[in-house]
Amino acid sequence: MNKAIGIVLLPSDEVIDLCIDINKEAFKHDKGRFQLSKDYIVPHISLAIGCCSEEDIADIIEIVKEVSNNQKPLHLNLEKFDIRERHYGKRVIINIGITDEVQKLHQKIINSVSDKYIKYESPDMLAEGDITGISKSSNKVINNFYDLYSNQNYNPHITLSCLEFENLGETIKFPVEFMSNKIAIFQLGDGCTCRKLIDSFSLC
Repeated sequence: MNKAIGIVLLPSDEVIDLCIDINKEAFKHDKGRFQLSKDYIVPHISLAIGCCSEEDIADIIEIVKEVSNNQKPLHLNLEKFDIRERHYGKRVIINIGITDEVQKLHQKIINSVSDKYIKYESPDMLAEGDITGISKSSNKVINNFYDLYSNQNYNPHITLSCLEFENLGETIKFPVEFMSNKIAIFQLGDGCTCRKLIDSFSLC
C-alpha cells in the first residue's frame, strides 16, 4: 500500500500549546477546520512531504534516524501570521524564520528521500482517506512538494488548521523564540495533517 508521509520538525511543547489554543478559539468562532491536538493532527513544521510505497518506509526511517543523530536542536522563531487564500476561505499559518540551519536540514532530508517518492492520487494513501477523501490542494502538495515547495522554494511554517477570525492571536508578541528538538514521520491525512505517527527521533 502507498502512503503519504510527512517528515516534520516538532516545535516545543509551549508552541504546540499555543497553536492548539488558537485552533480552539477558531472553533468557537466557527472558523476551525481540523481540531489540533498533541497526538492527532499535531502542529508541525514540514521538512519533506511525499507519497511512497510501504516497502520504502523502512529505508526512509533509517535515513531520518541518521540525519537526526547528527543534528543539534534548532533555535527557531515564530515570526508572524500569514493568510493564504483558499477556495474555502482565508487559511491561517504562522511563518517560521528561515535560518541557514533549518534550510540545510530541509535540503538534507528532502534530497535524501526524494528518490523514494511516487506519483499517486488515490485518497487511500491518506490516514482515514477512505472517509475524508483527498482535496485538490492536498493532492497538489503531496505529489509536487519536491518540485514546487522545496530547496529554494522552502517556506517553513505551522498550519493552524483554521480560517481567519476576529482577534486572531491578539495577545501574541512576535517574534516568539523556541527550540525544536525532535523530528517525526507521520502518515498524512487530508489537509496534509499529521495524523498517524510512524516514528520519531530526538535531536542530539
